[in-house]
Amino acid sequence: MKESIMGRVTGILFLMVMAGCQSYGEIKVRNDSFKNSKVASVKLDHKSEETFGMFNSQMPIEVTYTKEVKSGQPATIEMKIITPASATSELKPQAFIKADKQKFEVTLEGIQKTSATQSTTTNQKDVKGMITDTQTKTSTQFASMGTIKVPIEVWKQMMGAQKVGYRLYIDQEALSFLVSDEWLEKLKELDAQ
Repeated sequence: MKESIMGRVTGILFLMVMAGCQSYGEIKVRNDSFKNSKVASVKLDHKSEETFGMFNSQMPIEVTYTKEVKSGQPATIEMKIITPASATSELKPQAFIKADKQKFEVTLEGIQKTSATQSTTTNQKDVKGMITDTQTKTSTQFASMGTIKVPIEVWKQMMGAQKVGYRLYIDQEALSFLVSDEWLEKLKELDAQ
């Protein structure tokens, strides 16, 4: 299973580009006068603590954190997670958030798999410049996505923590992701919005 996932890691960048154009670490804020709310979001990338394959590569994930504040109501926090996948791998709903030494079980909702197919065509030419052969290579990259609705009490623990991490499950494989110090500061900036 590890090798099949890592075979798809290079394609995750293509899928992440498809997911949106927001740069990593850029906090976007918008006001919604219809909902009387303020929405702030930031897209961050994290790498697994575990390594895979002959190159000992870490698995990347992309997480878009969104905080919505409506007048007179507690904030709501969502984490949209995108992971590389294979055609047969499955992101499981059980997940954990770790704030320092405290662990909180959460649920990934709306899990779905997407794919993107990319084709490359090359032409071989003879000495006169005439095309003698055409080859087309097609590859399909897969990604799994899900959303965690973070309880406000858990978010407060995360914002007060020195270290924050996540545990996700793909098939029976447990994958741990640690939020870097730099990205944790970005999350605290997001929280201040």
